[in-house]
Amino acid sequence: MFNPRNTRPDPGLDRASWADRRDEHRHPSAIPAAVIRHPETAVITDLNCGGACIDGAWLDRGDQLLLAIGALAPRAATVCWAHNDKAGVAFRERLNPYVVAHLLRDGKTRAA
Repeated sequence: MFNPRNTRPDPGLDRASWADRRDEHRHPSAIPAAVIRHPETAVITDLNCGGACIDGAWLDRGDQLLLAIGALAPRAATVCWAHNDKAGVAFRERLNPYVVAHLLRDGKTRAA
């Protein structure tokens, strides 16, 4: 079961699979999101099916968290890298490409 307080790296995310995800095209965005590991709000600055870059949340590499994006149910994610208040996360379950397209469209509408 997912434990947002567990700071051990997700055993299902080995370096090779994470590196494969980094090859995906990232879509610039400004989608509001909530980091449910602790009460923080952040902005997703880029997004793809496998993960996102979060701006405004102080996280550590290996942190396990839930990320609430738009109207989606919170998504389990693992922090792959962190620097100051920016972090890259990998979703435990990939997002559907159509969902990503909808979030990007909706995020651009909100940012305008």
